[in-house]
Amino acid sequence: MEFWEIRDPVFGYIRINELEKEIVDNRFLQRLKRIKQLGLVHLVYPGAEHSRFTHSLGVMYVSGRIGEKLRTEGFISNDEVQQLRLAGLLHDVGHGPFSHIYEDILYNSRKTTHEDLTVWLILNSELRDIISSIGHDPEKIAHLAVGRYKGKNEFLNSVVVSGFCSDILDYLLRDSYFTGVEYGKVDAYRIVDSVSVVDDKLAVDAAALYALESLVIARYEMFRAVYFHKTVRAASIMMKKVMELVDGYLGLTSFSNSDEFYILTDEYVINSVLLSKSQDKNIIKAKDLIKSILSRKLIKKAYERIFHTEDKFYSSLITENAFRELLVKKISGKAKVPEEEIFLDFPSILSVPHYPIREFPTFIKKDGKREIRSLPSLSVLVRALSGYMNVIRVYCKEKHRQEVEKASNEIFGTTHFTLRLSY
Repeated sequence: MEFWEIRDPVFGYIRINELEKEIVDNRFLQRLKRIKQLGLVHLVYPGAEHSRFTHSLGVMYVSGRIGEKLRTEGFISNDEVQQLRLAGLLHDVGHGPFSHIYEDILYNSRKTTHEDLTVWLILNSELRDIISSIGHDPEKIAHLAVGRYKGKNEFLNSVVVSGFCSDILDYLLRDSYFTGVEYGKVDAYRIVDSVSVVDDKLAVDAAALYALESLVIARYEMFRAVYFHKTVRAASIMMKKVMELVDGYLGLTSFSNSDEFYILTDEYVINSVLLSKSQDKNIIKAKDLIKSILSRKLIKKAYERIFHTEDKFYSSLITENAFRELLVKKISGKAKVPEEEIFLDFPSILSVPHYPIREFPTFIKKDGKREIRSLPSLSVLVRALSGYMNVIRVYCKEKHRQEVEKASNEIFGTTHFTLRLSY
């Protein structure tokens, strides 16, 4: 079988075979070159221009490395290693414009996630025929790509989707590299080489505990410093508003086939709005917002609160549009600022954990046997980071900052503000 090499700044040379090359060259994988991995993070970290395409190559590579480790131990076959690589390569094919910014628009409109779209696209495009033609089951690859495979060796789901999966290992290293920050550097090879299967679960040898601890810390710090950076979120809120305003006009969520989905990229949204001659008020508002984003004239943070708790009621409540509207109305009334000039930021990844430790099985060797242990039970550091991080921010235009800050402080003045609003 013939091989090609792709030079990658994170992992060096990534080899692909002729089966994988056909998918890499397919238009739906190439489309990912036009979707930035980190949305608008480049407005804060200029180097963060990398795409979902390069991330997908990295996930394929790491998935293959984990697969080879499991194959040498006799847990899976060569075919399953190949399936893991294909699943890693295709795991993000369902992402829309500006990646996670699009997610809220999609879910509000269709109650659908990018994982749902990944499965749908693989099974309803030429990708299905390509996978079939190379001797693999499209249904298995599609569901394995998003961690929903049901069948023999279900632990394979955890290779691409889990607490220490190939997706996380790649994006921490890749995002750290391109943003230029140090927080995301983890010993991925140590973790990969410590992976095994115990009690039909993918688990990591506790001998690699220090590497696992660094992974927990790295993800937490990357969320704080990069993904939830206040300026990144300001730009994201503005772009989300753009897509809400033009959803119907551009068909961002009304696609009915793979050809219509194919055109949905970052550049499609920006160029379509900027070049539009429409006099519709929503298009005009969206155009003004995009111009502001591109010239980095962003809304400003007037209020921020970060606290640690795991409250399912809270998490479900703040996702309710009616509750958000009530908060905006309250702030607007107190600050005497128009409601449309106040923006709430409750990140779409609600109650972001310091790390999803429940999904982080490890194992110890005792009396010649392997026993599953939870990571927190083995690490004081991880136990200390076992809470959840909730972020609440209020943004507005610079001219209203003082009034909105004062009003927000009054409304969010106590932990139990939800009760005081009588929702």
